[in-house]
Amino acid sequence: KATSGEHLLGIFANNLYVLMFTLVFSLIFGAGAIFILIWNASVIAAAIGMFAENISRLHLGLLRYLVHGLPEISAYFIAALAGGIVSVSVMRKDLRGERLWIILQDAIILVIVAVLILIASAFLEVYFTPLLFK
Repeated sequence: KATSGEHLLGIFANNLYVLMFTLVFSLIFGAGAIFILIWNASVIAAAIGMFAENISRLHLGLLRYLVHGLPEISAYFIAALAGGIVSVSVMRKDLRGERLWIILQDAIILVIVAVLILIASAFLEVYFTPLLFK
């Protein structure tokens, strides 16, 4: 059986892959991250539905998955925003001189913030959510 630290690392690594795909899709095509975000939303919705089993337990499913899911989704949106900023700048041919470094610096800061939020979300998922739902 995996330790909680291994579980934390596994969840964080999986979420980091989703974040990277979101960033890459938004870099390639400004709105490309929408596909990843919708896919992730459908996975979360399926998990909530399977946990809830019926409408009377829907609030429990929402609580279980949105405690860590809201910060996780926020991190994906922030990464999409970072990729979108760079993508739009490339399309406008706005990446010259000092402006390039300002745009890249802003995008990197957003990605770092997104990763930090993912770390917090993984901690919530591994250590806090199980306390609520044993």
